[in-house]
Formats: sequence, C-alpha cells, structure tokens
Amino acid sequence: MKVSSNLEFDIEKLTKGKIAEKDIIIDDKILVKKGAILTEEIIKKLQNEYLENPIFHELYKESSLKDVTCNLDEVEQEIKKREEILLDEVIVKVQKYTEEMKDIFEKLDSSNIPNMIEIRNFSEKILEELTSPRMAVKNIVLYGSGNDSVFKHSVNVTILSVLLGKWLNFDDEKLSCLMRAALLHDFGKYKIQEILDKEEELNEEEFRAIRQHPVVAYNLIQNLSYVNDDIKLGILMHHERLDGSGYPLKRKDNQINDIARIIAIADTFDGVNSKRNYKPKKDLFEALETIREEGIEKLDYKYCNVFIEHIINYYIGEYILFNNNKVAKIIQIDVNNLSAPLLLCEDKFLDIRKHKELKIEKIL
Repeated sequence: MKVSSNLEFDIEKLTKGKIAEKDIIIDDKILVKKGAILTEEIIKKLQNEYLENPIFHELYKESSLKDVTCNLDEVEQEIKKREEILLDEVIVKVQKYTEEMKDIFEKLDSSNIPNMIEIRNFSEKILEELTSPRMAVKNIVLYGSGNDSVFKHSVNVTILSVLLGKWLNFDDEKLSCLMRAALLHDFGKYKIQEILDKEEELNEEEFRAIRQHPVVAYNLIQNLSYVNDDIKLGILMHHERLDGSGYPLKRKDNQINDIARIIAIADTFDGVNSKRNYKPKKDLFEALETIREEGIEKLDYKYCNVFIEHIINYYIGEYILFNNNKVAKIIQIDVNNLSAPLLLCEDKFLDIRKHKELKIEKIL
C-alpha cells in the first residue's frame, strides 16, 4: 500500500487484508505500524482519525505536500513542531485560567454566595479548549497540577471531567452541571491550604479537616434553589467510593451521584499524576494503572474503562525519557496491560517488562 499526501483519497480506497509498507502517522500517533495487516477495525480507526485531524488537513492544504509522495517522517516532524507551538499556547491559557480560578475562589470566600453567571462564563472558556482537546490533555499528562492542589488542579479536573462526560455521551444539560460541579468541587481546600502545603505528616485533626472539604463547598450552594441538585451532590460526593471507604458520608454503590463518580476519576488521575510536597509524581503508566486498580472496587468500573480507553490515545506517538537518558516512542498501549506498552527505542521494539532497571523519568 502506498500512502500519498492525498490521504483522504487513499483512506477511502484501503482494502482489508493489505499490508502497510510504512508506518501511518496521523496526529502524531502511529495508527498503523509498518508490516501490519489492515483489518476492518484498523481501516475504520484510520478513517475516523484522519477526518478529526485539523493539523493534517492544514498540512495537506499546503502546496508543498500536494501531488507528491508523502514522506511520513517529515509529516510527523512538522506535526510535532506545530503541536509544540499549540502546547505552549495552551500552557499560557491554563495559567490564565488558574489565576481566574483563584479569583473566583477568593470572591466566594468573601461573599459566601457563588456567582453562577461568572462560573458559567468561565466554564465556557474552558469548553472552547476542548473543541480540539489533544494539547489540553497533553499539558495535563506532562505537568499535572504540580504543587497547586487547589486552583490548577480544579482546572485540570474540569477539563478531564468534561472530556469523560463527552465520551459517555452526556447531553448538554448534564455536561453543564458536570462542568460547574468540577469547577467548584475543591473550594473547600481553599480554606485549608496551610494543611495541604505541609511537608510533614498530618495529625488526626488535620486529616479530619481535609475530609470535610467537600462539605465546605456543598454548604455554599445547598440552599440555592437555582442550582441543580446534580451539581450539589457532585461536589459533596466526589470523594465517596463505591466500597464505602470514601468521605464525608461513607456512601456506597448507587448512593453515589453520577457526576461525583466522574469527578472522582478526574480528581484521582490528576492527583497521582502531579508532584506534591508530600509525594512524587507517578509516571504516566502508573497513573493509568491507578485508575484501573481503583476502578475494581472504589471508582466506577464502567467509567474508568471508558476513561482509560480514550485517554491512552493521547499517549500514542509521544516520546518518553528513561533514567539512562535513552528516549523511546510509545507505539501501542494494551488496555489490559497498561504498565507494559509497546515502545520503539533506537529502531528496536522494547519490552519494558524485561528491563527492570529502566524507569520512566518523564514524557517529552
């Protein structure tokens, strides 16, 4: 199979059973590895990815790529370059959103009445980032929320929560409730930042204060008739767990609100994927494994599976740095074996399970 710059034409003509002569890279992801036999599933995925890829469409429109054989390595490099620019723009925007989030919490603290119009307007800004979410997700995967476990964390959790809601096909009204609940879910932490910033071990009183932070935010809005109950319960229950081990109410199973279940997954992922004063950042595969493990008894199993199945698509094609300074490319991730992805290192496939000495330092 030859792949030309006119991928739309070629993709429509792909035939089941043919063999790919080159890696097919779209949106910085290897969708088809050289030598792979094309199946109906692969062809469908390739078609879908191309149709949803604005960067590749932009490249195709340029005369330098028309009517010539497409060098996929050059395309990958060009996509990487342009995505770096987009990522820098997203980082600046997220920092701005973080500052706005802080301003909203400060106003809440002084008035004790949430300005839902301001929150709605703020949520719409974030929603704009999710029309093409790759860079927003990459920013979260690369950097987490660092030591900012309140403001940037709330922005990241909102982005991940809304994406998961979209993947679950929530309607616009439910997505709107989800977004507002995610934005406000950790307002209670704003009141106890001194405790959160401590590097030494917390005492029992401090642990009790942390376990009460969902109640603090809930108390702000519980008597507001114009605020949907899904928002209230999503805030109150985002630390409840299906096995009853959560807080503050020790709710179980179907007693836990759907929106709270989604925020719990996003909150957990950003938490384990971020470096805090009291703990290091887990590597990207450990963060996925945490969601898988927590989904067995604590988090919603179905929602966790949907989250993992979609989020791993943002990892494919990325480069990781090992503790020996070698760089590898993520080729494929098995949803049933998240900690052992297929990697390409120095033109050879690398089975990380056979190299216990290798530790992932960071994603590049």
